Amino acid sequence: MHKTLYFVFSLFINVFSFAQRSNFGELSKLVTPVKLNDYEQYSYLSKILENNKILALGEETHGTSEFFKIKTDIIKYCVIHLNYKILFIEADVSGTESINNYITKGVGSGKTVLFELGTAAWMTNEMLQLVEWLRIYNSQNTEDNKVLFCGIDVQWSSNIIKQLNKYYFKSNMLSVNSKNYLDSFSKFKYIHSYVRDTLLINELNSLDFSDVDSNENYKRLVNLLGQCLKLNQEIDDFKKSKLRDEFMAQNVIQSYKKFNKKAILWAHNEHITKTLNLAKYYPLGYYLSNEFDKSYYSIGLHTCQGKIGFYNKMIKEVNYLDIPLDNSNSSLSFILSRLEYNTFFFDINDLKNKTIKSQKLLYKKLRIRAATLIFDSKLNKYFITIHYKKSFIEKNYNAIIFINPSNGSTPFKIKSE
Repeated sequence: MHKTLYFVFSLFINVFSFAQRSNFGELSKLVTPVKLNDYEQYSYLSKILENNKILALGEETHGTSEFFKIKTDIIKYCVIHLNYKILFIEADVSGTESINNYITKGVGSGKTVLFELGTAAWMTNEMLQLVEWLRIYNSQNTEDNKVLFCGIDVQWSSNIIKQLNKYYFKSNMLSVNSKNYLDSFSKFKYIHSYVRDTLLINELNSLDFSDVDSNENYKRLVNLLGQCLKLNQEIDDFKKSKLRDEFMAQNVIQSYKKFNKKAILWAHNEHITKTLNLAKYYPLGYYLSNEFDKSYYSIGLHTCQGKIGFYNKMIKEVNYLDIPLDNSNSSLSFILSRLEYNTFFFDINDLKNKTIKSQKLLYKKLRIRAATLIFDSKLNKYFITIHYKKSFIEKNYNAIIFINPSNGSTPFKIKSE
């Protein structure tokens, strides 16, 4: 009896495993292998992006070397062959002025402008290589064909105020209260007050400049400052995160309408996804998908295991932390890790057109992971937080690029250190 049960159980396991391998084999036929440092391999994107306006490139976590390199190759291909001219990035909305001066006019140095961008996740040798490539590309093209960086985030006010002071404010232009309040922002000695914030924005909005272009840019900066103040008034983390994505979406849409050029968006997967994210609110990608419909195409970058590279300010060294293996049978990353290739492009839209068993990936909720590097000031320690959500992959992305295993990026030393 026991032998019979054992035989039946073993047979079931073998059949189940064969069915799984069979499905993985069918799915392997649909993916396109990806190599690093070869942008011409992405020629298949020409057809996929034929009517595209915004191409979103996500990442499961910041600090992964392969994510930088693959996105850099895609950007090169899209810039050279598909006429993309704007790079939106999850960074300070007014912090990209220095980068644009560098990549369009050669002013400054690559490392310096990345420091001034103010986002530690982008202060890496991998991002520096992209910046240097854009500088060379722009030097060989006319003004209309040059590529520009556009930050979209409004968590910080210092760069916005710096630009307002640099280009617009003169002595006696503002009331003493407003001037002192703005000065406190730049010195990081302010306490947000709804009343004071409202009075400041109302006073700034009352100013006009005779030059149309100057006035338009001034109003844009005031609007961004208003977003920043409203965001930092919010003390509830959920509401603040939700508002942040809403503002980032507004900034992408407004900038796209201003430039009217095809654009690439670089941000975390949880920002570019088209449905509810892990925090259970609608992110940036949801609003862009509604605005641009099928002209918004999102690619999520995932890994099954790897490392995150970061600059440890406590010991003033580059450190690496492990992204643990995701080995759940219901996990998107684990399923993709069973395929024939270690690194590949997977068009979800293409899968929808196939009548194969692997289509079932579309019709069941899979566990989708996001990883974040956190510094705990109480423990004085860095660690990685892992979060999961169960969702249909086609509701999140149009395509996936999978890398397994992945390596940490190579940050450079923080300037203030």
